[in-house]
Amino acid sequence: MLNSGKEGRFTLLLLMGVLVSSAIPANQSVAAEQFRKLSGKQIKSHIIGKQITDDVHWSETYRKGGTIMSVDMGTDSHGSWTIKQDKLCVEKSAVKECYEIWLKGDEVQMRTDGSENLTGFVRAP
Repeated sequence: MLNSGKEGRFTLLLLMGVLVSSAIPANQSVAAEQFRKLSGKQIKSHIIGKQITDDVHWSETYRKGGTIMSVDMGTDSHGSWTIKQDKLCVEKSAVKECYEIWLKGDEVQMRTDGSENLTGFVRAP
């Protein structure tokens, strides 16, 4: 039990300070991993042969032969991919778009013109 005088208030303040300081990371830049842009070679090693998915509604499997197998809300579709100038170029349903690929752990963002177009997770197919 804490003393009621100055000593007790000091002990309480000291305890509160320890609790607050332990809840704040010492270096927030270390605590938060950042997205990093992948080169063409890194796209090939981290994305090709794998699946990008939101783990619920959709998935896209980037096969090594240059084809894509997609499932969106239970509907299958197919497309193709190439890597050009450090971008993953995807052609599906007569629409072709090239994306920068940004990775943070297993989280991936596909971006065009610096804007995030799609966010998902890299998984084994």
